[in-house]
Amino acid sequence: MKIRINFTLLILVFLLNHGWNLTAQDTIPPTVIVIQGLQKLPVYAYSIAMLDAESIDAGSFDNVTPREKLKFYFNGDTSIKLLYFTCSDFIINGLCTNEMTVDIQFWVEDEAGNKNYATLRYYFSDPNSICELGFVHVSHLDSSSRNIEFQVEVNYRNYNIEYVKSGYVELKRRSQAGAYSKSTPFKVDNYSNGVETSDLLKIRNHILGKNIFQDPKQIIAADVNKSRSITGADISQLRKLLLSTSPKDTSRDAWTFVPADYKFENLKDPYSAPRYITWKDSLCNPVNYFHCIKIGDIDGSAKNINAVNTRQIKKKNVQYSIEQTLSKHYKLNLFFENSTKLNTIQFSLQIPKGLELANVESRIFDITEENYYYASLDYNYFNFSYDQSNLCRIGEGEIFLTLYFNEIPPKVNFEVVLEDAMIHSELTDEFDNVFGLNLSNSNHSNNKFKIKLIPNPVNDLALFEFNSDNENDCTLHIYDSNLKLLKSIIYQQHIGLNRIHMTIADFPDGVYFYCLESSSFRLYDKFLVQN
Repeated sequence: MKIRINFTLLILVFLLNHGWNLTAQDTIPPTVIVIQGLQKLPVYAYSIAMLDAESIDAGSFDNVTPREKLKFYFNGDTSIKLLYFTCSDFIINGLCTNEMTVDIQFWVEDEAGNKNYATLRYYFSDPNSICELGFVHVSHLDSSSRNIEFQVEVNYRNYNIEYVKSGYVELKRRSQAGAYSKSTPFKVDNYSNGVETSDLLKIRNHILGKNIFQDPKQIIAADVNKSRSITGADISQLRKLLLSTSPKDTSRDAWTFVPADYKFENLKDPYSAPRYITWKDSLCNPVNYFHCIKIGDIDGSAKNINAVNTRQIKKKNVQYSIEQTLSKHYKLNLFFENSTKLNTIQFSLQIPKGLELANVESRIFDITEENYYYASLDYNYFNFSYDQSNLCRIGEGEIFLTLYFNEIPPKVNFEVVLEDAMIHSELTDEFDNVFGLNLSNSNHSNNKFKIKLIPNPVNDLALFEFNSDNENDCTLHIYDSNLKLLKSIIYQQHIGLNRIHMTIADFPDGVYFYCLESSSFRLYDKFLVQN
């Protein structure tokens, strides 16, 4: 008789008798149930919004673990049962409004360590401006590399107006959610800042169609009289500003500003571009960029007021000579040391006090009174500006400009010497190269001969001293105030110091003129007789 034993049954009986737990292992993750869709959460007091993990659950369950033993947490970290959001989170997340959207992972874990999660999107808002109780901060900046400084009129709701500097500033008012402000930049400056005669030539060539402006900012800068067009009137107006403007004459209209993000749709009509920008209060610092356009400055060379121009340019040498005439005039000749080609030239000469400009002549330039201006400030200045589309050629030593001045009053020192500088000078050639101008006294100028009268006033014997470089004869003439010849002396010069004595005891008291002339020079001066 055979006995068959079921070993599987015996093993099972054995295990049961020895108390082994054969419960099946749980490998199924919990089922996560949450409210679907975008959830809104306001920021409450103390600038905090809070999320509780258990409060988010909407009936999550597990096949084994009862709900009360499930774990709820955030972002895969079992220690994070609560999430806090403060005002700083708005900025950390790169948001500059009073609204923020954040994605959150809500995790559920059972007793067997099985876990599952759902991604929720929460919308945080600050309707009561709890996070915006601070003062408003804003920046206004130049969009170019020039770092132009300017001022800004900030208008808030048409009744709160502040004037601030460009750059980062704090306003005097506190921010309010969703509030808009209007910023209108302006800059008080001299009209001549950045304006050169070369700018006039660029405008002229644009009008002639030789080189039409393609940059809308240049078109705005060229509309000097604000007629919404570019004509010869703009050239005339700009030259007047360039020549006659005193360094003390400043205006708010010398600059205009266009938001840098403005898109010019019509190159022929850029004049409608806005001159202001609107911006919204926010937790971040709003940054507003502007195109800073100096009127008349076509090439954008204008600097900040009192800024040092570090541009290094080559120089051309201009020489001058001064002649004295019996018609009570001084004649100032200007000429280049070397032959020169130019399209534009401008300069300002400092003239000694007491000289009155009588006339200006040029055999090279076709000039009118629009090309020069004589200004009497702390000093006298002769300002000159000339441009022409065709190249102008000037030979070595060829006089390109002659200035005539009336006689100097008796109280002024007679010796006429110019400062060895040309202020605000510029010359451009046919290749648009820019040169500065140096000024020096010509070696051929009569100013190298100086005559001195001892004493002055005179009451008996006059001593005339002068230096000479030759041995030719010269003649000393004495005239009364009406230029009537009273006395003449012929004198043979010698190289070096010369002295001529003359008795004038018989002259009545008054003003007299003397003239020392030879084949190489003619010198004039005046003296007083007081017996």
